[in-house]
Amino acid sequence: MRNKLTSQFIFQHIFFLILCIILIGVFFFYLYQTLTQQEYNSDFTRANNDYIESNITIGNQVEFSEKIKENIRQNNGWLQVINVDDGRVVNSLETSDNVQALYSMSDLVNIKSGDFQSSYKYKYWMLNENLMTLYGYPSTSEQLLDEVGNEEVLSSSSFQEKLQKQEGWYLIYNETGDVEDRYNDPQNISKGVVFSDKTPVSNNDYDIATTHLSDNKILVLGVPSESLHTAKSLDNELGVSVLVNLGILLLCVIISLVLLSYYHARRWGIPIIYMLDWIENLANNQLEKPLDLYRTNKRGKIRFPRVFSTIHESLGTLTHKLQENKRHNEKLIQMREDWIAGLSHDLKTPLSSMVGYAVLLKSPNYEWSASEIQTIGNSLHSKGTYIQSLIEDLSLTYRLKYDSLPLQKENLEVASLLKEIIIEFLNHPDYSSYNVEFSDETENPIIFPMDAKWFKRIIGNLLANAVKHNETTTKIMVKLYSEKKEFHISVEDNGVGMDEVTVENLFTKYYRGTSTTINQEGSGLGLAITKQLVEAHNGKIEVISKKGVGTRIKLTFSLLVS
Repeated sequence: MRNKLTSQFIFQHIFFLILCIILIGVFFFYLYQTLTQQEYNSDFTRANNDYIESNITIGNQVEFSEKIKENIRQNNGWLQVINVDDGRVVNSLETSDNVQALYSMSDLVNIKSGDFQSSYKYKYWMLNENLMTLYGYPSTSEQLLDEVGNEEVLSSSSFQEKLQKQEGWYLIYNETGDVEDRYNDPQNISKGVVFSDKTPVSNNDYDIATTHLSDNKILVLGVPSESLHTAKSLDNELGVSVLVNLGILLLCVIISLVLLSYYHARRWGIPIIYMLDWIENLANNQLEKPLDLYRTNKRGKIRFPRVFSTIHESLGTLTHKLQENKRHNEKLIQMREDWIAGLSHDLKTPLSSMVGYAVLLKSPNYEWSASEIQTIGNSLHSKGTYIQSLIEDLSLTYRLKYDSLPLQKENLEVASLLKEIIIEFLNHPDYSSYNVEFSDETENPIIFPMDAKWFKRIIGNLLANAVKHNETTTKIMVKLYSEKKEFHISVEDNGVGMDEVTVENLFTKYYRGTSTTINQEGSGLGLAITKQLVEAHNGKIEVISKKGVGTRIKLTFSLLVS
């Protein structure tokens, strides 16, 4: 039981640990997928080769997945798959009229080196040796630069307002490389950062575009790069996503704990409380299981975990046995009361006669003859002997019950002893008219250790019971036979037989039987004593009887008993 409970709870905790690991794994996978999708939606240039290859199908035709289509649309970009052998566009997505449909080898080389001049910015991935995926997206600085026709446009409020919204700036360099004019110049931008030897310098933080103005002036215009916007956006989205997903994870763990607690309460708590109530009922002598106020199945029975099934069955068995014992004790108490009442009557009758004779004998008004005194003496002796036998039976049954009766066993030949017992029985004046026969069906003499005195009492009680309830014409047969390592003695008759109630209570103390209408004298302990004496000789007794057919009582003893 301890091992079953231990294994059950270890299994439950391992299951919960695995569940937590799965939840954490799902959490990180979902977080990764969410952030990756957000990253690609906000800046498709961050996509890696695995993502591109998994969302572009190469077969007879090149096809784009719905996911990559959505990414391209959200980034206001376009996508082309180019055959690098001839520069031909195999398939495209969201391209406008000003996007090339054919690329020269030098174009492809410049794209790879980052020197391709265009109003778009580019990012490429190689699908295989022959196919290149080219992603283009508009350059904000180039678009703003296209609006600049001269310096008057730069100084206009509408252009500067648009530049301000884009967090952009511009610098105008003269022919000597000095800054002649500036707008919204960020503190971290210096001449050396954006312009060196009259050549614009790329900067990861800003999208920079340049053009020549009149008088050999150079305009350098910049806006925060998409990567900078993306980084800020992703930082915010990352914080929100982490918090949301951590909240979801915590909520899932709490729900799992609540469900696990509820599961334990239903699966373990209810059966334990049910069994405790049951035990409390038994302790209070309420020999019944509690009312089924708990969870039940479709058949109306409470569901017990397999680990508790043994306890549940044991409680049911214990309750049934206690109920049987209670009924048996109640019946025994009633039988004992009836027996005491009968025994009291049996004692009162001879005692009343004895007291009456004593009163007569002590009376001085009458002189008794010798024959009268002898008659009175015989009656007193008979009734005294009867009372003495009742007391001896009562004493004997209690001595046998507490194993305080010493048996003087000796090895005796069973068949000879049985013949002797039957002869003594038939020599009794009350039983001489009955037909009792003996049959020895053994091949070899049986020697068995027994106490001759009490063994005679066993057979004598069985014979007395047979003649007591039957007519003198009844045939009584005593048989001795053996089989395997046992020998048997049976006492059979073809008399009135017994009903099931009498057979069931035949060896019960105080029971006097109901199968006859004759006067029920005696202690009611005769056959109970017989059973105790048989068991004291390491034997067993059984009875088979049918009303109107007869009765067979069989004794069985083991020949292996030394």
